[in-house]
This record gives sequence, structure tokens and C-alpha cells, in this order.
Amino acid sequence: MHSPDIKKLIDTRNQALWRAVSQSHKITLQFHNCDEHAIHYKSSTAIIYIPPDNYSVAAFTHELLHLYLDAKTIYIGACIKLMCRSKNNLSAMLSDALLDHISNTLDHKKMFPVYLKLGFERRDFIKDYDLPKCSDNEIEFIKLFLKPGSTVWEGAADVFIGKFFGIKACPNNTINYTNFLNELKSANSSLFNILDKFWQSWESYDIEAIPVPEYHSFCYTFIDDLQEWALNFEAAPN
Repeated sequence: MHSPDIKKLIDTRNQALWRAVSQSHKITLQFHNCDEHAIHYKSSTAIIYIPPDNYSVAAFTHELLHLYLDAKTIYIGACIKLMCRSKNNLSAMLSDALLDHISNTLDHKKMFPVYLKLGFERRDFIKDYDLPKCSDNEIEFIKLFLKPGSTVWEGAADVFIGKFFGIKACPNNTINYTNFLNELKSANSSLFNILDKFWQSWESYDIEAIPVPEYHSFCYTFIDDLQEWALNFEAAPN
């Protein structure tokens, strides 16, 4: 199969971004049999996957922005995953899927303002833009099973954490998440406050600062706080 036509993925909005990340990464374009654009990158090599019948400058730019953060040596998602894997009691609570989700949402939080500044439409940032990132059923699951003595409390905590990050990174400003956030806080205020403290640190983190500021310190605090919370929760009386 022939390679994707780069001319269909570049316009005046993302041309400078493409040039910049092409200098920091060796980028290969490939078609794949999925309906979404995707990316895989390691070190300074990247493969961007393009749906054969769905060229999208906006979706391609989204993937370039992941490389934009990578070029700035911002590896916060990988940092959190490594820290979590060094804490045995967090492995059951923080699944690989959840850690990937956290990494993606953290990236999205910093990518989105750049994306808008380039001139792209808010609703084109993610494919599931119109889908709420939390539901009443998920809140009910959390409230039912995130309790001391529950045999599936780790799974409930996994859902709790995933919903928090999904809500916070959602680019759709027409969805009102106030009630969902209040419900999460009501379900477990200690866990909510740990997540919120970390998120506020990330919100204030300046990706454009030179040199790029240190982020490991508040990541260590986040993981230590999660570990302490999990130990206390597991030891709590039923």
C-alpha cells in the first residue's frame, strides 16, 4: 500500500508545527485499518497512522501535538507509570489502561490551548467530543463499591480516578460536570482532594518556559499520597 499523502495533512495552520516536530523526530506516515488517526513514538522516532479514507488536518495536528510535548522532554505520563509500578499496593488499583488514560488526559490538557491557538475548532480536538466523560451509572458503581471491605474497591477506585481525569481534560465546554465532580467528592473526599491537588499543579505547569520546569516533585507527591490513601483505605474497618 502506498504511503499517505502529507500534502493532505498540512495547511497554513499546522505547517510550522510540522516543521518543528520533524526536526525533533523522524516521522513515518502509514495507513491503518482504523477510523481514527493514531501515533506511536519512542525516543526520536514516530509513526503516525492515517485512516485511508479519512484524511483530517485537525486529527493529524492532534498527533503532532503529542510529539510537540515529547520534544520538550515532558514525559509526565511515563513518569507516573514508573512511579506507580514501584509501589506494589498501587498495581491493583491503577491498571495499565488507567495509567495510559491519565497520560493521555495530561497531554491533552496542555495540547488543547496550543491547538486552539493554531486556529482549529474546539469540537475537532477529539473524536468523542460530544460524549460526556462520566455517567450516572458510573457514579452509582463508585458509590456502591468504593467502600472499606468491598472486594472490588480497587476497581471502583480505578473508575473514580479515570472519571476525574476524563472530566478535567474534556474540551467540551457545553457539558456541565459540576454535579459529577460533587458526587465524586462526596463518594471519597480524600481521594478527590489528592487528584485535585495534582491536577492544579499540572494546570499551573508552564510547558513554554525555558528551561522547562521540573515536574517530578509533584508527581512523587501525587504517588506517595495515593499510596498512603490506598493503605489507609484497605486498613479501614468495614
